[in-house]
Amino acid sequence: TWGYLAWGSLAERPVRLLLPLWYAAGCTILWGAVRSQAGERAAIMATLLLATTPLLLDHATIGNADLPLGVALLAGAVGLQHWLHGGSRRRLIAGMLAILIAGGIKVDGLYLGGGMLLLAAALRLLMHPPPAAQPGRRTSIGAIILLLAIVAIPIAGSLTQRQLLPSLATLPQIWLWGGPAALREIAAELLVGGHNSARGLHGGGFGILWLVAFGGILLGLRRMWHDCSARFLLLSIIGGLAAYTGLLLIHPASATSIERYLLHIAPTALLAGMLYWKP
Repeated sequence: TWGYLAWGSLAERPVRLLLPLWYAAGCTILWGAVRSQAGERAAIMATLLLATTPLLLDHATIGNADLPLGVALLAGAVGLQHWLHGGSRRRLIAGMLAILIAGGIKVDGLYLGGGMLLLAAALRLLMHPPPAAQPGRRTSIGAIILLLAIVAIPIAGSLTQRQLLPSLATLPQIWLWGGPAALREIAAELLVGGHNSARGLHGGGFGILWLVAFGGILLGLRRMWHDCSARFLLLSIIGGLAAYTGLLLIHPASATSIERYLLHIAPTALLAGMLYWKP
């Protein structure tokens, strides 16, 4: 990752000093995003929940890239969501930069971030009023398409290097015998926890984070579906869960560290769950 390159070696201890900054940045981004959409009290509750989640506390003190990736994807999601909600082009640029950072942190950021960019562009094209009536539409969509083209090159290289393309082609057949088991594995981690592949002091686990996220999404589902920017968050989360379900189907051994993969989308899921929460 960039931290190791900056230090010029695999010196894990200095890089660990940066992890609390990512942790604080994630809490700050979530607080600002929820506050602007659901109010001060909801923002405080969401931030406290994120800040006290055992898995995040563990990853704020160890030297891997999963927490920074989750924070970068959250920042990208917030930027793209505000752009879809009618925000300025600066929001779009901020979101795109965050996704570029996510892709530089870990290859998973290329997959998830590329999917978010594609989804945002599609939703903007389908938005009402018609896209032709939206100022700067062509430039914004063109910028996303250009970034997607750039991101597609390392994605294709990664899929080829990992020899995943043949596996993706047989994914429907794999689903027939492995799908239910993969879903059970992910559901167990979301709701109960239990994996602690990073051997953190707090024992891993998401606590009640996913319960709150799913509860808020279900309560506001109808309004979310009629709000383009909220629908973007919802579909991004569904896409992330689907991607990692596919990963378990292709590589069942990944189940031993599934909590680290789910950490990538957990902050964004909590944001979506708090959108319409009015205490």
